[in-house]
Amino acid sequence: MNDLAINLQNATIPFEEGMALPAYLLDMEADLQTYTAGIGGGFPFLSIKGKSFAVVRDGKRTIVTRPDDPEAPANYVDAIFVKSNPALTKVFYLKGYEEGSAAKPDCFSNDGVRPDPGAPAPQAKSCATCPHNAFGSGQNGKGKACSDTRRVAVVALSSLDDPMLLRIPAGSFKNLAKYASYLSARNIKSVAAVLTRIKFDADEATPKLVFSPRALLGPDVIAEVKRLAATDLVAQIVGLAPMPHDEDDDIPLELPKVTMDDVAKAVAPKPAPEPAEEPAKAAAPKRQAKPKVEVEDVAAATVAPPAAKPAAPVKAAPAEDQDEMNKLLDDLLGEYDG
Repeated sequence: MNDLAINLQNATIPFEEGMALPAYLLDMEADLQTYTAGIGGGFPFLSIKGKSFAVVRDGKRTIVTRPDDPEAPANYVDAIFVKSNPALTKVFYLKGYEEGSAAKPDCFSNDGVRPDPGAPAPQAKSCATCPHNAFGSGQNGKGKACSDTRRVAVVALSSLDDPMLLRIPAGSFKNLAKYASYLSARNIKSVAAVLTRIKFDADEATPKLVFSPRALLGPDVIAEVKRLAATDLVAQIVGLAPMPHDEDDDIPLELPKVTMDDVAKAVAPKPAPEPAEEPAKAAAPKRQAKPKVEVEDVAAATVAPPAAKPAAPVKAAPAEDQDEMNKLLDDLLGEYDG
């Protein structure tokens, strides 16, 4: 047995469920949240699908039943409003929202201004410019395709350590405002100071909530509600803090298979674009073939012709020959005249 085990044996008190804690343990600073913060797992929510109350936890839906009849669904619930998101939140489902479904919306906003960074398929850069946020975009041209809700963290009086989400639909906003005004008129500053009864409006076909006070909460319960309202879990429930990342919640992406050949083709330099085809020009006249010139012809053309020899001087005929020529000439002329 090591020293640590011996010290534990001598310094511990047997742990029993439901045991009364000594005062020095009650005075310890609470640190359980430091061990659970950032760990996924989600939180339950109170569903109002089909005008019946149900708690949805880990995908399992449990109908809230009447205290006097466990077989009959309850037509009201009593709960404490722990905290609310001051901004209207928006939720959009591409295929429409099924009340009570635990499926993550395709697009949502926790501040009513822009899509949340965790939205799988943001529909616009801002909620103000989103076509799904316009009146008339809902089914049959009524309402809005992107629903306005009020996120509220509620807890049962019997389970103060188990807060859950209640999405109050837009059709119940006026009744919620009337309830707040009713409490304010009686000097009650916080809805969290009252045990509130939540029930359905019997005159409405769709779930429309009505609120009424049941009792004021005692000091010990108020202290616990204040502590709970300051936790990260409640901030996540009302959308004022991001949910911790859980690898199991990652959205699977169906990406096309890419081979190494595809990658090589994608990164290969692209050939330069071919120049645009110019209009055809008129064909130039064919050039006449030049006569073939031999080397000898070139040489002959470039050699200067030989200089002409001067004519030999005409020698004067002798006198006897001259007399003979004159006689012949006279005879010729005489024949011509006769």
